[in-house]
Amino acid sequence: MRRQTIVFAVIVFFAGLNAFSYQAPNHFLSGNAGLMGTGLRQSCYALDVAADVLPCNPAFIAKEKERHFNANLSLGNNVSYLKEATDLSQGHANEDSIKKLFTQHEDNELQTQMELGHIQETFGWSVTPALVNYSTSFHNQALPKISLYASLEEVAKLQFGSYWSDDWSYGIQLRYVHRRFVASQFYLTDALVQDGHYLFEPRQQYLFFVEPGVMFAPKDSPLNPEFTLMVGNSGFVNERFAEVPVEPEYHFTSSINPELDYGRFSLGVDVNFNRKLREGPGPLTLGGFYEFGILRLFGSLARDENGIGFGIFNTWWNMGVTHRNESFQNPLDETITISKTYFFLGIEI
Repeated sequence: MRRQTIVFAVIVFFAGLNAFSYQAPNHFLSGNAGLMGTGLRQSCYALDVAADVLPCNPAFIAKEKERHFNANLSLGNNVSYLKEATDLSQGHANEDSIKKLFTQHEDNELQTQMELGHIQETFGWSVTPALVNYSTSFHNQALPKISLYASLEEVAKLQFGSYWSDDWSYGIQLRYVHRRFVASQFYLTDALVQDGHYLFEPRQQYLFFVEPGVMFAPKDSPLNPEFTLMVGNSGFVNERFAEVPVEPEYHFTSSINPELDYGRFSLGVDVNFNRKLREGPGPLTLGGFYEFGILRLFGSLARDENGIGFGIFNTWWNMGVTHRNESFQNPLDETITISKTYFFLGIEI
């Protein structure tokens, strides 16, 4: 009995030494949430479609657009964890909420946001008063270990642009983010000791990005091709953390937009160059959409993820559903696959 106690104490000791910070999932840091952002992922930069107020790529802001105001709500599955995620990111975690984490024993993810904004030709803005991200991943059933990320963000975007000539245009996005987050990896024994609260102490960042885009769209082709170059995540951070890395991204995109007798169709590809080319979905993402009347169908495909969805955009109300499958390697090099469904509700004036 004494030997078993000693062995267990040694395990607990080294478990405490092995607790370390956890890097946030890449898609939580992309800046594109909502219905179209989650459905198209990186291919959203290649397509002239709003996600969900402004286009993902500011190079498209110069194109002719109808003037309108939007307010919308995007809800991810596992919405029951919304309070838990906000409590963690605001530093309100207690012993009961920590124990509740370890009763789940499954990988979960949540992304939910509220957004409102206005768009017109050459100009648009949007405000997200609350964007909640939450992710848990479990390892080692014998001595439960959890990777946890929870954040609460407020975001403001401003886009403007114009034409240089008939074929060339540009756009610039100014993006402000205030992020409060918790990102850690730990054992239950680490969390319940007297000073275990340090694992859940939230940190915060203030970020300001200047994200330019340029588009070349020749007018004499029946396919109406569009080529863009955009620089994302370029700007200023008041404090850097390894858990939420901020690295510039360089998006090279191309798309075709053939004229149809019925509806509107677009197919595009995004090539994303950054320091994490070997991680996540990879540098290439293919996506497209088809609109007919008030119905929009869309989808995307990348190395380790795919998505499909639909939206109904009526005169003054909008709704939609997106479903995604994603695979990734956890810290123990195990392949984890998560399926997620997002619901979207909005009004348009």
